[in-house]
Amino acid sequence: MIAIVLLSLFFLPFPLFLLMVDLVLLLGYLELKKIMERTGLSFFPISLAFLLALPWIWNYAPEMITPIITSSILLHLAWSMLSCSGELKSCLSRTSSSLFAFLYLGIPFSILATYQVNSPQSIKDPTRILELMLVFTALWLSDSAAYFTGRAIGRHKITPRISPNKSLEGFIAGIVIPMAGAYIYGIFLLPGLPACFMILAGMILGVSGIMGDLFESALKRGSEIKDSSNLFPGHGGILDRTDSILTGVPAFYLLKLIWENLN
Repeated sequence: MIAIVLLSLFFLPFPLFLLMVDLVLLLGYLELKKIMERTGLSFFPISLAFLLALPWIWNYAPEMITPIITSSILLHLAWSMLSCSGELKSCLSRTSSSLFAFLYLGIPFSILATYQVNSPQSIKDPTRILELMLVFTALWLSDSAAYFTGRAIGRHKITPRISPNKSLEGFIAGIVIPMAGAYIYGIFLLPGLPACFMILAGMILGVSGIMGDLFESALKRGSEIKDSSNLFPGHGGILDRTDSILTGVPAFYLLKLIWENLN
């Protein structure tokens, strides 16, 4: 999938890219819906409408993000009163799971879309796509380093109930290696950002990527399934392929926002 992702990020017209994002969101929503339903939870249909609209609003009308998120919360509450009147015990769980799906999937992919080369923000700042490539590179380095280190010298299990194969040694490698990788990446591709920022970004991306992986594993283990779907035979579904991106992209976005405001 790497080739398809890179081609779409660099070459697709932005409206087509957003349609691709919506397709990914729809598939991810259906996978998350299946996971939730196996634990007795269900979604309100209104959450899907907000989910698919969010990337467009985030990129073409960013000033409307706060009103849209606020109105989505209020409308979810109103919907719960209409649809849960016969089952009041499910009111809280259905409202919470619906809002979770909207925020867990919608915010990361909406932020990611702002880094595509033809997005309104990237047209103003062409280096944004290099920042997104930093995020991907650090997450891939973290995942690979944790896997191979854990396989080679992993002895101390840290999350046996969530992911039995995760080790402390792999966890440390999954943080240290992306820190070094981000530092080297910055020297060649993002020289405008200081080394301390790049190292900090590598560390945060390593931690957030592992956190995203473990969280999605917890969701699957709680619903007693191995993969979120069989969309990619042998590799799982959308959630399995994007679990670290769902936490890594927002983490980097927040770090860069805080860094710019402090400097």
